[in-house]
Amino acid sequence: MVPRLRSLLSISLAAVLPYYALATQNWSSPAHYPGKPTGGYSPEWQNYFEVTDPLENVTWLLPRNWAGSISTRTVGSENNTAFFWGFEKTNGSLTDTNSTEPWMIFLAGGPGYSSIASMLVENIGPIVVTKDSLGPNNNSWHNIADIFFVDNPVGTGYSTVGRGGYPADQQQVATDFLGFLHGLVKVFPGLKMRPLHLVGESYAGRFIPYILKTYFGMDSAERPVTFTNGKIGCSNPALSESNLFENIPVVRVIETYPQLINYDIKMYDYLREQAHICKFDLNLTYPQTGGKLPYVRFTKGMLDHTLSQLTSRALSPSEDFLAGLHGRRVLLTEEVRGGSGREPEGMERDRREWTREVFAEDEDVVGSAPNKFPGIPPFNTTLSGEMNPFWGCDLLDTVMVYALNLTYPWNQLGLKFDFFDIPYTVNPITENLHPHDWMNHNTTRAALHAPRNKIWQVTTTTYSWGNVKVGTDPSPPSTFFLDELAANATKNNVGIVWYSGNDDALTTHWSTEVVIQNTTFGSIQGFTVKPNTSWFDDAGLYAGIVRQERGWTYALLYGAGHQTPVINPARSFAFIRDFFIGNSQVGAVDPDTGAITIQPAPVGKRVEIPDILPDGVITGQADMHYMTGTVRWPEATVRAWNSHVSEVLGAKATPTGTWKGTKNETETSKKTQVPSSAACAMTTPTASASLV
Repeated sequence: MVPRLRSLLSISLAAVLPYYALATQNWSSPAHYPGKPTGGYSPEWQNYFEVTDPLENVTWLLPRNWAGSISTRTVGSENNTAFFWGFEKTNGSLTDTNSTEPWMIFLAGGPGYSSIASMLVENIGPIVVTKDSLGPNNNSWHNIADIFFVDNPVGTGYSTVGRGGYPADQQQVATDFLGFLHGLVKVFPGLKMRPLHLVGESYAGRFIPYILKTYFGMDSAERPVTFTNGKIGCSNPALSESNLFENIPVVRVIETYPQLINYDIKMYDYLREQAHICKFDLNLTYPQTGGKLPYVRFTKGMLDHTLSQLTSRALSPSEDFLAGLHGRRVLLTEEVRGGSGREPEGMERDRREWTREVFAEDEDVVGSAPNKFPGIPPFNTTLSGEMNPFWGCDLLDTVMVYALNLTYPWNQLGLKFDFFDIPYTVNPITENLHPHDWMNHNTTRAALHAPRNKIWQVTTTTYSWGNVKVGTDPSPPSTFFLDELAANATKNNVGIVWYSGNDDALTTHWSTEVVIQNTTFGSIQGFTVKPNTSWFDDAGLYAGIVRQERGWTYALLYGAGHQTPVINPARSFAFIRDFFIGNSQVGAVDPDTGAITIQPAPVGKRVEIPDILPDGVITGQADMHYMTGTVRWPEATVRAWNSHVSEVLGAKATPTGTWKGTKNETETSKKTQVPSSAACAMTTPTASASLV
């Protein structure tokens, strides 16, 4: 590690300690740095916002960039601001008043997750946090278009919030964001008529539709920007109700990664039966016929009562885990529920501390007994034709507890389960340095014109909706108005792009596909052709499937998780370049002939294509990453599973525009294979390549 970086990121207490006293403060205000203009927002502010001071450990040349706080024009809360950090594509492109090129804004989810954090840890911006330093990112999205990362809503990251200024609902979040845009285009007037492409991830599937809905509700003269010929989009979007987008897709999650249940055929059949009883087995047709899909009501079981009896004062690690599970269920905040809402370094630290507490230092944890969960009965996979009274329709937690209790290597994780990248039992981000101290360091804070009276955090544990410390979002999910939004988007020539990572087990691709088939756009409900057209990345590798019809685009990215650029940044970069900012026609259906545009095959390259099941599932990778190795199940176990699933679902589906090939023979790794006789025990994994 560079010595200076070690002192900056690890022991910079002298620089950041004064700010830790602000951690519990529920209000903040923008800072005033030398050279700040005295008048309202105008191009004069460009010089003020431009980042010209050196950033610690950024030793390479950055594109011209600007950062600071702009008012959200929140009535009664003059200290409410949105913090932005913007990067131009080419020299002068962002300040050009005659450009017609598209520009982009990225919003993280949460609610309360910093977009600046996403920029730093997810391979999206020109600076990326690595295991021992900061480094340049060749896949930075600023190479595609001028881009701004905005901490949203107010109170997130470096965005400030005055006393009593937290929004009551999504409508206020949208109004605040549009207020910010009013100020931004006064500073950069060339942006006003350039087509805006607004993209985000996860809970931004709430933010962004509400923003566009509010935008369409404004008089044309009042609209701060133009979305015409632009697009909105979101990866792994939280479009529907949390209980539904988490639980409806669980069977397909297991079909993607049966490793979670140890390839247990009886457990799979049990989950299918429970999904049917809960009415989760929705029938999608192309186009969707029979009108709107029936509304699915989530039925709770006795699990809710059991969890409510536990408190944070639980005596054992497992009880503490269950108490935390109850808290996540109450808050219904998916970033918190999956663990990503906590600081990544804390997740990894807790895992290690718990392991040391339960197992002796030199003990072989592989052979240890499974974790025990007081108050939770043993799993009974007998098919009864009735809803399990304990679990109810909470299938996601059923699978999670099963894996943590019975399936290696998850039963060795110290009761920490990562929904977001299933093949990585520990989120790869936790292997990297944490950006907290760097962002709060005096030099960074001053260079970015950031607030002086606010601690920058990756995320807030709970967002204070309506100024309630432990509040919940009272707004209806985006699905409640998507038909209206789609009609206005078509009228105004605004494209809509939803895409998912195949390795995400929380806001999964199936929940997004259900939403699409239940939405009317271009006067037809859903896609007319099932998404199954392959596309390939710049390396010529299989990248997933895509479908485009009537202004809507949907893609399933192979080898990507909840935060899609983390594992394969080049693939996400290519998707944003070609399908979000660009207008690639791969997967497009001709409205007159029904013909589908197919991407030409990579020349002279044999490509491995995963199996695609009849229900649209792309089967995941065979190896699970654990510690310094990988884990693979016996071939006989996998064959038995595949045979059973084939009987249940029928013959495998055939994707269009694809072919079978062989894996590159130079691609090797050291793996640990699950013994055919073992359900929960294995030999110690051998070393393999780094997890990222």
